[in-house]
Amino acid sequence: MPVTFTHAIMNNMKVIQIHKLLIFILAISFFYNPAFAQLEEDYRPIELKGEIPADFLKRIKGDIKLQYRNSLRLNSAQKEQFRIATEYTLRDIFQQGNIYFNDPMTDYVRKVGNRILYGTELANEITFFVSSYNSTNATTWQDGTIIVNIGLLSRLENEAQLAFALAHEISHFIQQHPYLQYGRFIKKQQAINKNEAFIQNIDRTLDYELEADSIAINLLRRTNYNYNEGSKVLGIIRGEYERNTIGFGNYLSSKKFTIEEHHLCRPISYRDYMEDESVSSKSVLSIDIRHKKLINRLSKIEYKSGSKTHILSVKLFRSIKLIAHFELVEQAFRTSNYLRSIYEVLALLNDYPNNKYLNIKVSENLYYINSYNDLSIMNRIFFDEKKIDDDVYADFCCFINRLTKDDMHKMVFGFVQKQYKTYPSEERMLIIMAKTVEAIYDMKYAKSYYEIYVKLYTEGEHFLMAKKKLEGS
Repeated sequence: MPVTFTHAIMNNMKVIQIHKLLIFILAISFFYNPAFAQLEEDYRPIELKGEIPADFLKRIKGDIKLQYRNSLRLNSAQKEQFRIATEYTLRDIFQQGNIYFNDPMTDYVRKVGNRILYGTELANEITFFVSSYNSTNATTWQDGTIIVNIGLLSRLENEAQLAFALAHEISHFIQQHPYLQYGRFIKKQQAINKNEAFIQNIDRTLDYELEADSIAINLLRRTNYNYNEGSKVLGIIRGEYERNTIGFGNYLSSKKFTIEEHHLCRPISYRDYMEDESVSSKSVLSIDIRHKKLINRLSKIEYKSGSKTHILSVKLFRSIKLIAHFELVEQAFRTSNYLRSIYEVLALLNDYPNNKYLNIKVSENLYYINSYNDLSIMNRIFFDEKKIDDDVYADFCCFINRLTKDDMHKMVFGFVQKQYKTYPSEERMLIIMAKTVEAIYDMKYAKSYYEIYVKLYTEGEHFLMAKKKLEGS
């Protein structure tokens, strides 16, 4: 697995220098309970609330201790740079609200992780967290922090696959791969400064990934998890997972605007929108090599009878996976990744077509998409940083980008109006309707909707804004 690089905004040159060193030590990447009945009707996104756990606070305060052997013979100043860089970036990640706490996903991941660590000396050295990031990754830090992204959690097929992902990250910690990668960078810099040849290849990422895969199998053999599921995890990282999205053409059409064939961009390949295909190809090649090596290794191991894909409840796993998928919708919206948010909704609507949260969230996303389109800055936000996972998503991005402003207005208003008729007294839908009518037409047409909102929701989130709108109209 390639190393994950986390880029933070630095405020002074000293921190910038630390950050440059940090890119080689950050995390070894894995890149490369609501009931189901309740979710039929609605979803309430997870909010960070309650007492902040001590293990969470420790990362915010920077109270971390690094676990590693100084086999690289780095001096005390170099080791301190490593510690400061790790501390700074972890603190930034946790302070920015990217990590969940007091939530069912974290609780579940920790139960699985603790089963792997049970009876080992690592039980008190490693802490598992869940992040709001949408990539199919997990990351390891040399202080014992392991972070699983909701993007990965939402794609896994069973508990054993999660166990393999966690065992892989645990292996990175055991082998101190973040520290080793940092150390190799330092040695290379020293060689350059002395005009000496640095014979060894600094990028040992693939070697580290292969080593972690191998150790992960050994860790899982101690448990009752089916370690053969590891090969499927690598396929998921590569994007090989079932994704049945509903057709956005029919879903977004309304009496005001019908999406027809000439509006679409097929045939189209998502690679046409990739920012750097060479980087993508390198990552895919790395996964391919790992996949072949892992299958070869598994073929030589006698299958352990009694191995299971689930030790905890199957229903619990499905619930956690579903929560992670709903969170992908919400987190994409919160980071202004509006098309990604809608795209995740399209997959969930297969099983939850009448879910209020999903349908209203699409309306909310479309309102902001229309706003960006009116400002003629579509290209800033509509290609997911030019890292598109598949052709269906590329079709959707291309379709939105090709719409004229007039067609965009018709499509957005028609869809929002359709959802408003379905949820006329819902607070979220009412305010979206008011704002959409104001943006596309005029305040005089939106006034009645703001008046209804002010009347119905005196304690509502948008009450002051709506009242100010009315006073200025």
